[in-house]
Amino acid sequence: MLVKIGNITRDQKKEVEEFADLRGLSHRDGVVQMKLVELVPATKALAQQLGYSYVDLEDLLPDDAVLDAVPRQLVKKHSCLPLFEDDGQILVACSDQPEHELEEEISLRFGMPMRPVIATPRSINQAITKYYAPGARDETRAAKTKVATTIAGGEAAKKKEKPREKKKPALAAGKVRFADLTAEQQKDRKNIGIIAICGALVIPMLPHLLSSFPIGAISVPVQMFVVDNPWVRWIPTLAFITVPATGAWVWFKYWK
Repeated sequence: MLVKIGNITRDQKKEVEEFADLRGLSHRDGVVQMKLVELVPATKALAQQLGYSYVDLEDLLPDDAVLDAVPRQLVKKHSCLPLFEDDGQILVACSDQPEHELEEEISLRFGMPMRPVIATPRSINQAITKYYAPGARDETRAAKTKVATTIAGGEAAKKKEKPREKKKPALAAGKVRFADLTAEQQKDRKNIGIIAICGALVIPMLPHLLSSFPIGAISVPVQMFVVDNPWVRWIPTLAFITVPATGAWVWFKYWK
């Protein structure tokens, strides 16, 4: 990329590759140590080559909650700095192409993918020293975040593998709202409610109805029972209590 934009020649490129390979350096660090290109332009070229954005950490303020969720040991190991959430992704400043291990770790901790951006190694090390000074970060919170997100990720995977079947609304009163029932279930519940109201009227009136029954085999014994027990005559008056009470329950509970 530096050759393409004219910072170095093709011959210099070969020299840089030999110099870097011999010393175990990246080509970006090699070209900087050979003093052919300054650090910032070399880092911008690396970002362009990798297809990432370049960031100046002096112009960015990381989110404390994001910093707390990643331990110092991890950022030191991978020479990176977690920044903040952006459009459903965790922005992480890296000095080079991030390792797959880091991307998986960030994804597990936050439950969302990582989006790398490139910054100079010097600015990342300075930021780690600044934001991860001894006592500045809550390492306990970082450990809890990893455990919680791991569990959440496992539960999400289980749900994805075997989605739960949607339960059908129960017909029993009080378990499911009337509005949540199907049209057929609503019709059945209405009919049952009407039967309950009618029953609240008929049951207290039963002695009077049976005594008026046209078949003598039934009506005569009932009439004698009513004559022998005058208090039975007052049973039909209970309908003034049972009907309103049953109607209120059906209307406000069973049909709601």
